[in-house]
Amino acid sequence: MKKKKIICLVNSFGPMGSSVLSSILEHMEFLNLPLRKLKLNDYIMGSRRMNDKTMIKRYLNTLKNHKKKQFHGGVSIFDRNKEINKKSLVNLDLVKDEIKSLNTKKFLSAVDMYIHLREIYNKSLNYKNSTKNYKGHIELTTDFYKYDTKKLYKAYLKNFDKVYCINVNRDFISWFSSISTQWF
Repeated sequence: MKKKKIICLVNSFGPMGSSVLSSILEHMEFLNLPLRKLKLNDYIMGSRRMNDKTMIKRYLNTLKNHKKKQFHGGVSIFDRNKEINKKSLVNLDLVKDEIKSLNTKKFLSAVDMYIHLREIYNKSLNYKNSTKNYKGHIELTTDFYKYDTKKLYKAYLKNFDKVYCINVNRDFISWFSSISTQWF
């Protein structure tokens, strides 16, 4: 049986807690990965063609950055920097053959390419356990304002079997107040 293509879009504008929201969604069996700005919106809206390698180039660049050892986790930057050992987010040795074949692989759609890239990333996880069974994908986005949102939503409905949307908006003053409270 073919796996359903399900996505939960978390759109945030302004300083937000979308990563916290994504962590909650992850407990509802959605795949939560630190992959952003792969240009999925451009592909499903038709402004990028399938032979355009932008998504793969951006993905490979993200992998290169996530392979670098750095501090991760914690509830704040201060907690994160208290860590003793730096870690890389991914172990690319686990997926080197799949990465090598990306530029020659033929995809039926941008969504198939997007899901394939995310599944490779999931297999390479080094900072947490990979998710074996998941219902759908979490896409963190900040660029809905660049599109006609009705057309974008229709494009998502056309390309995915099920689409959930969460739009979060927070003004600067409440964000600054929250950060200041944490600081003091």
